[in-house]
Amino acid sequence: MPVVIRQLTPVNVGQPGYAVAKELARQCADQYHLNILPGPGGGIAAGTCWAALAVAAGGPFPNLAPVNSAGAAVAGGGVQVGAGGLGYGISFGASQMARINAQVALPGFGGGGHAERVAINNASAVGQGLYLLAGNNAVMFVQLHPCNGPGTPDCQTWLGAVGTHAYSPQLNAIGPGAVTLNVYYRFAYPGGYAAMTAWNNTTRAAKQADITTW
Repeated sequence: MPVVIRQLTPVNVGQPGYAVAKELARQCADQYHLNILPGPGGGIAAGTCWAALAVAAGGPFPNLAPVNSAGAAVAGGGVQVGAGGLGYGISFGASQMARINAQVALPGFGGGGHAERVAINNASAVGQGLYLLAGNNAVMFVQLHPCNGPGTPDCQTWLGAVGTHAYSPQLNAIGPGAVTLNVYYRFAYPGGYAAMTAWNNTTRAAKQADITTW
C-alpha cells in the first residue's frame, strides 16, 4: 500500500483527503476536551500526540457528525449535518492510549504505542476497513510527523513497508495494496513536540479556529 505523508497546510488543499484530514483534526481536538480534560486523564493530555483514521462506518466505529466549530463540543462530534453525518467512522489513537483507555470509554480507543499505530491497530483488530475516497484514497491525521526513530521499527518504516515488515499486516488487513494511505500531520517531529504541547494547552475554541487556517 503506498503511503504519502504531507503536512496539513493550505498548500496541500488540492491533495487527496485534505478536507477529511481537517475534519479528523477537529474531531481529535474535541475528543481531547470532551474526554480527557474534564476527567481523571487531564494530567497526561497536553503532551499526548493524537491521531485519527477514517474508517468505514459501522460496528464500533459509528458514522459521526461533523464538528460544529462555532458551537459547544458534544460527544461523538458536533451538530448533525444532513441525514448521514460524515459518512465514515473514526478510529482514534494517542501516544498514551494505554492510560487513556482505562478512563475513557470511546469506540476505537485501546492499546498503546505511537498514535498512528494505535489508530490503525484498533481498526485492524476488528477488521474495520478504511474509508475510501475517489481513486482508492484513505486518510489519516496525526498531530506529529510520523517518527523515523528512535526505536525499531520507527513509524515511517511501520507505515510504509506494507507486506514486508512484521507489523505490516495490521495495515494491509484493512487496506489492500491498491489503496493509498494519505497521512496528514501538523507538527514536525521531533522539533515540533513543544509546539504541539503548547497547542494542546490552548482552549477548544482556539484549537478549532486555528484548524480552519490549516
